[in-house]
Amino acid sequence: MIKPGTRVVHHAYGAGLALDRKETKTSPIIQVKWDNPELGRFPEDKLPWEFESFWTNEEDLRPE
Repeated sequence: MIKPGTRVVHHAYGAGLALDRKETKTSPIIQVKWDNPELGRFPEDKLPWEFESFWTNEEDLRPE
């Protein structure tokens, strides 16, 4: 279980800091502030830093 304050790594978004954790009906999700938020940017996003943090499935993360 990943707790807020834990450094994490995602296979596509890189490293970051877990900010929050929520239980959902299917699986827990974690809000992460990413070290390199541009890795999560979509081509249509106007600013590379628009999504400094966002929620992702806990199963896609591992502790750093």
